[in-house]
Amino acid sequence: MAVEPGNLDKLEQLALEWVNQSFDISPPLLELPQGEPEQLNRCTIAKALNENCEGYWEVHCKAIDGYKDDQHVEGDALASIPVPHEIQLFIEAFDNGYYPELIEQGE
Repeated sequence: MAVEPGNLDKLEQLALEWVNQSFDISPPLLELPQGEPEQLNRCTIAKALNENCEGYWEVHCKAIDGYKDDQHVEGDALASIPVPHEIQLFIEAFDNGYYPELIEQGE
């Protein structure tokens, strides 16, 4: 893993700013919501998009795909947004449990 523990807060802030700016979320999110690691449509970034943007979003490490709704056909995205390197590092760190405060706890 290429993430230094001291960079975790910086990566989280960069991810939050990138989501707000790239997806024109208004009013801007003040923090990322809790999500489920390694879940394309339920990770912290996917939940931020699915709760604040039209359509249905899936987060892959290198791209975020947007669909009209959750009944999409794989490979038939309406939008595919490339993920910058720093955001890929954040996604990898989240999936590896480096952000316990962002992991949704089961009932």
